[in-house]
Amino acid sequence: MAFRISGHSVGVLAIKNGPGVFLNILSFPYTLEVDGRKPWTSIRVPVETGEHGESITETARRAFEEEVVRKDSSFDFEFVSKGGEVSPVFFVLGKDEKSDDPQDRHLKAFFLVEFEGEFRTEIYREPGPRGLEVHGLPVYNELGYLIKLMRDIGRVRAHETAVLAATAPLCGDRETAVHYMRLMAQYEEPEVSAEEADMVKAYIAEHLN
Repeated sequence: MAFRISGHSVGVLAIKNGPGVFLNILSFPYTLEVDGRKPWTSIRVPVETGEHGESITETARRAFEEEVVRKDSSFDFEFVSKGGEVSPVFFVLGKDEKSDDPQDRHLKAFFLVEFEGEFRTEIYREPGPRGLEVHGLPVYNELGYLIKLMRDIGRVRAHETAVLAATAPLCGDRETAVHYMRLMAQYEEPEVSAEEADMVKAYIAEHLN
């Protein structure tokens, strides 16, 4: 029996150019506090899990609302497309833990986006399924520095890989590509079958809006 995608999570790689050849992506520190354990901090990009019946665009909007923007402020974002097609720079297909069907797969996809809005200026804490979640302040970090922060402070593998995967598509000219050559070389493109690629493409086309 063929696999099917039964749900999604969306990571948003909000980009900002300049100065010069430097490229920046939005990130924030996230700390998990569990009673009796040492707090663990990672540097990550905004990610949100889609609710039942929610489109990819709606999930991306919630990622900004819940992790980035100042409460009750207006903001706007747009997926970066290539040839009129919106596709992720990196994705992971894993078992859907919310489903009893072993054939169901959950898609975690990271997209390049252009964002306009006001960042929240206060750290906020909320109870989560594993402990207290502390969301630090969002900020644009230069790509090379962002990878260094992830490796020095704490990283989530999918988030780090997504940033590395985004480097090449963001290098729109030779000078920028030369500057980020070493960073691009660190990205190891995962093996994806033609069936998986077609399945992801079809799912995104159907559930984008």
